[in-house]
Amino acid sequence: MTITLRPVLSLSAAVAIGLALTACGGSTDGEPTAAVSTTTAATETATTTTSTATTSTATASAASDPIAAIATAEAEVGGVAYEIDDADNDSSWEVGVRTGDTAREVLIGPDGAVVRVEDESLDDDDRRALDAARIGLAEAITTALNETGGVLDDAEFEEENGAFHIEVSVDRVDGRDDVDVHIDPVSGAIIRID
Repeated sequence: MTITLRPVLSLSAAVAIGLALTACGGSTDGEPTAAVSTTTAATETATTTTSTATTSTATASAASDPIAAIATAEAEVGGVAYEIDDADNDSSWEVGVRTGDTAREVLIGPDGAVVRVEDESLDDDDRRALDAARIGLAEAITTALNETGGVLDDAEFEEENGAFHIEVSVDRVDGRDDVDVHIDPVSGAIIRID
């Protein structure tokens, strides 16, 4: 994994530089050209700062939150998650992410950081299911957990009788039997719980 660090200029510092450049003059026709380009740079810097903060927040909470683990994995490889599994019951997550016509498995460690990324095959069923889906894996997991009150074990796209659904396996914390919640990937509705 390659980590690229970019210098970040605070928004207030960028605006101050822009104002200073504007005060110094600019073009011969009296238009404030320096302020326009500096304001653009400040906006881009603010966007980069927000994006970096969002990624850091997702990584920090991915340790216990499968939704954050999905967000971290998707951001790491630039794709869409189609499966997640509690790797070793130690708050680490294996997340399968589609990247174009291929897939990557991203292991998110107990601390919420990316541990490794490996190439993985994307079978035709997963490809067709993802192409047809209108909701994401994270939304299906949220629906299942809200319905059952348990904790996620795993979730993935499944085909049954020619139709796709998202199967979310939930471990119940109150001692009752674990359940599988089947979610329609188009409407987001619960199909059944068993």
